[in-house]
Amino acid sequence: MAPTTLDQNLSENLKTDDRKTEAGVLAALAELGCAVEYLAIYDDFDLLRQKLAGFAPDLIFNLADQFKNNRAFDQNIVSFLEMHGVPFTGCGSTGLTLCKHKGISKKILGYHRIHVPHFVVIPRGKRVARPKQLKFPILVKPLKEEASLGISQASFVETDEQLKERAQFIHDNYDNDVIAEEYIEGRELYARKCCSSKFPRTSPKSPPTKRNGTKHIANAGDSKTSSPNNSTPAWRVISSKPANASITC
Repeated sequence: MAPTTLDQNLSENLKTDDRKTEAGVLAALAELGCAVEYLAIYDDFDLLRQKLAGFAPDLIFNLADQFKNNRAFDQNIVSFLEMHGVPFTGCGSTGLTLCKHKGISKKILGYHRIHVPHFVVIPRGKRVARPKQLKFPILVKPLKEEASLGISQASFVETDEQLKERAQFIHDNYDNDVIAEEYIEGRELYARKCCSSKFPRTSPKSPPTKRNGTKHIANAGDSKTSSPNNSTPAWRVISSKPANASITC
């Protein structure tokens, strides 16, 4: 998709499979009676400033996960919202910065005595060396990526030669350092935690709390797995006039 404009009509794009998340957010807010607008930003951050200048939204649904095709910039978008005092869903800028670096996040967990797999970080341009405590099989992946980007069957390695080959592949094709970690067999589970008193948790079976005279902003981001050269915009969904329902998260 090409760079977008402030009031560009993206209704046709929202019908595609790649935009199911964004379309779902819009549909849910509409069902609740909210007046909603969306904004897609590609490489022009001033679009967000312009959109926010005309009104004061109550809440942003932030699903933007990259800017200028760089996933490392997602925390900068959130920092902008934090500095402007605009409430938003999802993680704050500090949390995004820490969790983006898999090595740092594991060290923090280890400091708090939470068990994590043995791992080693392999920077670009450095020799691939496996510590003795790091046993095979090993999972090799980009240090600062998400959504399983850079992970395939070849990421599962069982020899030093396979480790070197996969690490070099990630260095060359993803312009990223590597984290190689002990493979732990089992299920992967995701758990949601809501800890903001400003937006109390709502049970999945309970309807959102309603109040009158509110505005909503929602951000929606490109959540699909893409190739290293795939340029896609970050999305935001924004309300521009009073609605009759607010969302609790």
